[in-house]
Amino acid sequence: MYGYEQKHRFIELRAAGHSYASISATLGIGKGTCIDWNKELEAEIQKTKADQLQELQTAFGMAKEARIKRLGASLSKIDEALEKVDLTTADPIKLLEIKLKYAEALKDEYVAPQPPATELNTSEDCQKALAKLLARVQSGELTEQQAAKELAIIAKIHDTFVTARLKDQLEALNAMLPN
Repeated sequence: MYGYEQKHRFIELRAAGHSYASISATLGIGKGTCIDWNKELEAEIQKTKADQLQELQTAFGMAKEARIKRLGASLSKIDEALEKVDLTTADPIKLLEIKLKYAEALKDEYVAPQPPATELNTSEDCQKALAKLLARVQSGELTEQQAAKELAIIAKIHDTFVTARLKDQLEALNAMLPN
């Protein structure tokens, strides 16, 4: 029987993109076992792949907000260099071309805050929208400032539902009281 360590190593190897033949040789198991384990452990393999990708993005600063900050910092350095350059000795065309490329790349990274994609008709809808917002922030799709704007909108809508519910409950209690 195979142990937990072998299955865990199988997950790591499959997530890294190794073939069944390679894993079979490395772990000393048959290809049929590899196929069976792949079916059995598919969710864990996908999660490990996602975790590895997230680690790479974090390690190399590839989150959207990090890219925007890096592009902005580079653009600022180019602006400083352009201000210092004696245009009679430097090739300003090259510097301007670089500046335009960085400005375009920075523009491409911008994601405008969007109202929730689904209609918010209930308090539960607001909770779902908050979960989606959190996922978008964690994936780097939104900056903290953009997330704060969307959060404020969702929170105000949710507060409206809570206030309406409390008002209804208060009216029901008043109706139960003797006149």
